[in-house]
Amino acid sequence: MEPLEQDSGVQALIETMKENDRPEMASNLLELTRRVDELEAQNRALEETVRGMQKEIAALKASRFPVEHTILSAFAALQASVDGVKEQLGKVREGVTAWARDSVESVKLHGVSALDKSVSLLHVRPAMEAAQHGIQAALESVRAAVDRAEETGFQLREAGRALKNAARAATGKEENLTPAVQEGRFQKAVLAPVRGVKGTLHGMNEKALGAVGALEKLEQSGRESRERLTEKKSIREQLRQSKREVAAIPPPAPDMTRKPPEAAMAL
Repeated sequence: MEPLEQDSGVQALIETMKENDRPEMASNLLELTRRVDELEAQNRALEETVRGMQKEIAALKASRFPVEHTILSAFAALQASVDGVKEQLGKVREGVTAWARDSVESVKLHGVSALDKSVSLLHVRPAMEAAQHGIQAALESVRAAVDRAEETGFQLREAGRALKNAARAATGKEENLTPAVQEGRFQKAVLAPVRGVKGTLHGMNEKALGAVGALEKLEQSGRESRERLTEKKSIREQLRQSKREVAAIPPPAPDMTRKPPEAAMAL
């Protein structure tokens, strides 16, 4: 899939913005496209990770691991997030590419004022925000599952150590006072990929928030450009009105009390 940043319509619009003294608008659009490209790449990688975790998830379902339900719920939320983010980012991509093409054509037909108006026609924020909310929900679910699994695993290891110490005491052996910090093989096998997913989701959430921020800045730059254009039009109209008012003032009447220069010389 071609990066959104390299789409011909997007590149043409960015150049149009630069050529028409809209560098901030161009910068915000470029930032948005790069964030979307990064999110799509990370979501595809996450999709592969989820597919690779199927073996561990199948083993978890067959086990009696105490937090099985928590991890399986987090995995379900993760799968839903991957599918939902893919769909929403697809909507953002389609919306941006179609809007970019239409904006360039509009500027050709109606001039630079159409460029400022076109920003208000970019209706992709709902999809971008939906993607961010989905990522954040999955992150919170995975984070809670990891925390609970780690705490439960620690408690189980401590309980096992206590039982062993009881057996040692019964045989007259000295108790083992070293805390049980080493995770079991099964717990490590299940949690290792989930921890990696948590880190990936955290990074994706930051990028999604950045994309929403870039959209807000793009919309703001469009509003500011329209306001400046309106202000310029208002000033020009005021100048025209002043000229009309001056032109409408009748010339002053001649002063009949003053004698013509010729008459004054004759005297």
